[in-house]
Amino acid sequence: MTAYADLSFFEYTESPWAFSTGFPFILVNVGWIEDKVPSCEVPLLDSPKRSLTYHLGEYLKYPVNLYRGHHTCRMCGFTTYDTPGETLHQGNGEIFVRGPNNIVYVAPTMILHYVDAHGYVPPSGFVTAVTTTSTMEAYHCFHDLYEAWEAGCEPSP
Repeated sequence: MTAYADLSFFEYTESPWAFSTGFPFILVNVGWIEDKVPSCEVPLLDSPKRSLTYHLGEYLKYPVNLYRGHHTCRMCGFTTYDTPGETLHQGNGEIFVRGPNNIVYVAPTMILHYVDAHGYVPPSGFVTAVTTTSTMEAYHCFHDLYEAWEAGCEPSP
């Protein structure tokens, strides 16, 4: 996996649907840390961290831009996240989180592990978007945009 600075413009994906001329969002990176957790002066407290990891787990049920194979954590070799009753595979795709002002945060599926195991603290705008956006609504938004691109139609948000 490649490292990108948080909130830099996203350019990793091989899926042209996210870069089509009609794509109405600005894509920014979050959580592409590779093997070094950025330092943060204020760690997440237990309650906000539990909320963030819960909601990230919900997003991980609906990743986009899935790839063959998987990426393992370069800090510890981790690849899966077990929750009660299910295992969420990580390291094989991305999550798109819709924020305000047509911003979309794009994170690797490993982000939940980085937060939970290594103390990574994402930008506050991302945390707010993850914990307040309806997961299914966001999933369907990007799934519909992808389907429109596949069908050769101009996407609409």
